Amino acid sequence: MKKIILFSLVALFIISCANNQEKKVTSSTDAPKEESSSLDDFDSMKKEEKEKSSIVDGINAGQLFKQSCAVCHGNDGKLGANGSKDLTQSILTIEEKVAMITNGKGLMTAFEGILTAEEIIAVAKYTEQLKS
Repeated sequence: MKKIILFSLVALFIISCANNQEKKVTSSTDAPKEESSSLDDFDSMKKEEKEKSSIVDGINAGQLFKQSCAVCHGNDGKLGANGSKDLTQSILTIEEKVAMITNGKGLMTAFEGILTAEEIIAVAKYTEQLKS
């Protein structure tokens, strides 16, 4: 029980820090842009393309994953903290992933009541992208 409470507190702390960092990044991008080279344009197009892939069914599943799952699974799905599985090697179906995210397992938090059903489905689909 103590481990679950400690894990929850650490997760909340990390999410809080991530939200503060996101606010800093957002405010710095509001500054006027200087002229950029074609290489910079290409890099920004690649970044936009990657950001678009984190949108699943109109939901920013990539951001939800980073806020809720990356603490244990890592941004790339390979971290394995607290016994979490390597999501790049997962053979679970989308339905099985939805059930796992909804109900949790072991130390994994059940996200039912934390995320909507649509968000859970979007995150489950997003994890498929981690395989590539």
